[in-house]
Amino acid sequence: MVESLLIDPKTETTYIYRADGSIQSNRTFGEPLSGEDVLSGFSLDLTALRS
Repeated sequence: MVESLLIDPKTETTYIYRADGSIQSNRTFGEPLSGEDVLSGFSLDLTALRS
Protein backbone atom coordinates (compact mmCIF):
# COMPACT_ATOMS: atom_id res chain seq x y z
CA MET A 1 0.00 0.00 0.00
CA VAL A 2 1.27 3.47 -0.90
CA GLU A 3 2.05 5.62 2.13
CA SER A 4 3.30 8.72 0.31
CA LEU A 5 4.65 9.97 -3.01
CA LEU A 6 7.49 12.32 -3.89
CA ILE A 7 7.73 13.76 -7.39
CA ASP A 8 10.93 15.51 -8.49
CA PRO A 9 10.19 17.25 -11.80
CA LYS A 10 13.79 18.47 -12.18
CA THR A 11 15.18 14.91 -12.41
CA GLU A 12 11.90 13.36 -13.63
CA THR A 13 12.03 10.91 -10.75
CA THR A 14 9.14 9.64 -8.64
CA TYR A 15 9.54 7.94 -5.28
CA ILE A 16 6.78 5.74 -3.92
CA TYR A 17 7.03 5.12 -0.18
CA ARG A 18 5.06 2.07 0.97
CA ALA A 19 3.61 1.23 4.36
CA ASP A 20 5.92 -1.79 4.65
CA GLY A 21 8.95 0.53 4.51
CA SER A 22 9.95 -0.21 0.93
CA ILE A 23 10.72 2.57 -1.55
CA GLN A 24 10.27 2.35 -5.30
CA SER A 25 11.86 4.93 -7.56
CA ASN A 26 11.07 5.51 -11.22
CA ARG A 27 13.29 7.66 -13.40
CA THR A 28 10.82 8.38 -16.16
CA PHE A 29 7.85 10.61 -16.70
CA GLY A 30 6.86 8.51 -19.71
CA GLU A 31 4.22 6.52 -17.83
CA PRO A 32 1.36 7.90 -15.71
CA LEU A 33 1.60 7.65 -11.94
CA SER A 34 -1.04 5.32 -10.52
CA GLY A 35 -2.86 5.66 -7.20
CA GLU A 36 -2.74 1.87 -6.87
CA ASP A 37 -5.08 0.50 -4.20
CA VAL A 38 -5.14 3.68 -2.08
CA LEU A 39 -6.59 5.93 -4.79
CA SER A 40 -8.18 3.37 -7.05
CA GLY A 41 -8.65 4.78 -10.55
CA PHE A 42 -6.32 7.74 -9.95
CA SER A 43 -3.76 8.39 -12.70
CA LEU A 44 -1.46 11.42 -13.05
CA ASP A 45 0.13 12.29 -16.38
CA LEU A 46 3.62 13.34 -15.29
CA THR A 47 4.58 14.78 -18.69
CA ALA A 48 2.67 17.95 -17.72
CA LEU A 49 5.37 18.57 -15.08
CA ARG A 50 8.23 18.67 -17.56
CA SER A 51 10.11 21.98 -17.78
